[in-house]
Amino acid sequence: MKPISKNIRRIAKFFSTVFHPLFALTWAIIIMLFVIGAFHITGFPTLIYALRVTGTTFFFSALIPLALILLLLAFGVIKSIYMTRRAERALPYAFTTIMIGYTLVRLYDIVVPINIILTLAGAFVALLIVFIVNFFWKISAHATAMGGLAAFSVYLSVVYSLNAYVTVSAVFLLSGVVAWSRLILRCHTIPQLLAGFLLGFIAIFLAGFNSSQYLLLEM
Repeated sequence: MKPISKNIRRIAKFFSTVFHPLFALTWAIIIMLFVIGAFHITGFPTLIYALRVTGTTFFFSALIPLALILLLLAFGVIKSIYMTRRAERALPYAFTTIMIGYTLVRLYDIVVPINIILTLAGAFVALLIVFIVNFFWKISAHATAMGGLAAFSVYLSVVYSLNAYVTVSAVFLLSGVVAWSRLILRCHTIPQLLAGFLLGFIAIFLAGFNSSQYLLLEM
């Protein structure tokens, strides 16, 4: 097999880091509020309020789990922040799943629309499944996160009747780039990536479909 150049590996590591599963929920909020055009439609009155929602999401779903991972890394429990070995993933996955659930509760407390919270709850379900599957098989959490982001972008575009074709296409393209990165870094196989993407997409899609009734009640 031809060796991969250092520059290609650097690019792969960049995308693997920026779109690390820990940041998936934060990216979903950013896409919803600042990219896809649902800022006013979703009922957020001011920019400060939207930033509060984004900051809350990042702090509880990303920063706190990241602190735990760095602590585990410092004590030698895990060998890398990417947790390439399946055995290293159980504790971080379990803790992150709990923190995502708590994040959704906090978003409910600051009056994020219930249909959005219920749709994002699909991420909680997806990560819970990843956590369970991880005991038997190494499924890609990166691909799961990107599948969820793709489904969430489609959901926002359809439910709020937004012309978000560029954003949706960009998310799907980024999903491919992230999958390529994981292959380049030899962290996953193609079946593991496909399974992860489908899991994330289906979980968010079904959660969004089931949340539509609550959207109708708010109109």
